[in-house]
Amino acid sequence: MKEKIRKLPFRKKLMYSYLILLFLFAAGIIFYTVQQTHRLMQMDMDYMDQANQQMNLTLDMVEDNAENLRYLHFADETMRTILMRTGENFTQEEQWEAGAYIRNFLAVETNLDDYLLRATIETADGRVYQSLVADEDSYLERMRELAGQQEWTDTSQVFYTDVYSLEINMVSYETVTMITPVYDTSQREPIGMLYVDLDFGALKQQMNHMRQGSDIPANFAILNQKEVLYHSADQAEDDPLNLDAEQLYPVLAAIVEQDGRDSDLEIDRRNCSVSVEYNEKTGWILLQYRPKSDLVMGILPDVLQMIGISVVLWLLLLFVELAFVEQISRPVRLLSEVMGKVGQVKEGEVPVIDEKENVWEDEFGLLVTSYNRMASRINENIIRSYMAELEQKRTELKMLQFQINPHFLYNALNTISSIAVLENVDYIPQIASSLSEMFRYNIKGKNIVRIREELRQTDNYLQIQNIRFPNRFEIEIDVPEEVQECEIIKFVLQPVVENSIHHGFTEHRKKDRLKITGFREEDEVFLVVEDNGCGMKEEKVMELNRRLESGTISELTENAKSIGLSNVNVRLKNFYGKECGIRVESQPGEFTKIILHIRVMTQKTGG
Repeated sequence: MKEKIRKLPFRKKLMYSYLILLFLFAAGIIFYTVQQTHRLMQMDMDYMDQANQQMNLTLDMVEDNAENLRYLHFADETMRTILMRTGENFTQEEQWEAGAYIRNFLAVETNLDDYLLRATIETADGRVYQSLVADEDSYLERMRELAGQQEWTDTSQVFYTDVYSLEINMVSYETVTMITPVYDTSQREPIGMLYVDLDFGALKQQMNHMRQGSDIPANFAILNQKEVLYHSADQAEDDPLNLDAEQLYPVLAAIVEQDGRDSDLEIDRRNCSVSVEYNEKTGWILLQYRPKSDLVMGILPDVLQMIGISVVLWLLLLFVELAFVEQISRPVRLLSEVMGKVGQVKEGEVPVIDEKENVWEDEFGLLVTSYNRMASRINENIIRSYMAELEQKRTELKMLQFQINPHFLYNALNTISSIAVLENVDYIPQIASSLSEMFRYNIKGKNIVRIREELRQTDNYLQIQNIRFPNRFEIEIDVPEEVQECEIIKFVLQPVVENSIHHGFTEHRKKDRLKITGFREEDEVFLVVEDNGCGMKEEKVMELNRRLESGTISELTENAKSIGLSNVNVRLKNFYGKECGIRVESQPGEFTKIILHIRVMTQKTGG
């Protein structure tokens, strides 16, 4: 074989070499054609998915706007008052004014959405308010009948009717009506029904507009279990495929239940590619489909034309490509390098591209400039977010410091007054001294104190309590000197001790014991307030620790008895971090321990 090749004339060798290259090129073209066809089919399927998702999103938006009308009385006190009053409490003039007010209110809201035709509120006592005045008893009777057929088990439940023809002010509309109860502000008792008429004809126009965005628009349909609500092929010149909703809906529903969206399905004896979306609120199925034969015939001319042009321009592009490769690849490479660093940035600013390197004035230059603007806005938002969060923490800390339960101060003053009247006023100097020292301690500007000072103020509090309840308490304070020298934010120990006395002890015990201890483990400091009071059940302890662990302001108002404890806990978490705070241990009838967990103060912590 080699000997024969050597003996071939040079001309034939060139010819054979050319034929081999031509065969390889043809094989490449065939492979490319197959791949391109597959890619275009996938792109078409992606387009159908996007169109379905967009239409489903439009439906959700219209449905949300309609459903939000049932909450209007939450924000408007006048409307809420009108709806919750009974009709017999209205004079004729008040009834007319109420109707005009709600009608104008509903008209403004419905005019904000082109898909909302009319809103009607029917109260529990039979009063009817509409955004458009119309005498339609048959409409109201139908809505009442449909509402009565539903089981309203959920305050967020809505019902959508089938598509029907509705005439409003002498104009006929294809309409879908949303029906839902209107509840009072407690969301417990229904005070009426809301009927919102949606312009299904306008939705169909939107669907047709979306289909026009594709060179080869797919067929689109909306089905429920009974009928085809909309079919884009109904207006096509060619004979449309016949869609049987009763047979097709269960098949499409099965595709949705299997977490599927794309599938191949035989429709009217033709093999089709389908994309399916399910709208949960209406129960409608959105179907995009295209016969595969139509798709192949539609894209084949474009594929052949593209291949022909590719063959002609292949050699020319080979030379031109070398000239443009640097011009094209350099800005892309620059963007790629910078954007690659974005994924590595965990904290701090997003990197930007040096404007000196952006020498392009074409689309690539605009892309670089747009990226820099985007990165700058992101960096500004990062700074604003950080400053806002910092300011919020400072505000919360200040707010919580001033939320001091005044009951103790009132009790102390009452004790002074009572002793002065009933006894020989021997204890008044001691009470006044302790109380004035506590006042000076609380109002002085320094927010960081030593634990020794916190113990001293707690001792002042306990002296007053001992005077109020003689021989009732045994107090033991066992805190090492090294712990007493550690710094802590002010006014955290006394509220915890007060909580133990008020809620831990019972009136039946002869002698109550309160013990305050402290210890240090490396950079962590623990203060423990233990009482021998009534204790708490395990479930209550777990719930209390869960609330303390959350460390949010909203938890403070949920249990008035533990507001002092929660106040201190939130302050500790805001200052030292979420790992610190308060933890509770207790046994019913035995003891309760309140454990304060803080860190040793450093310059960073103090800041």
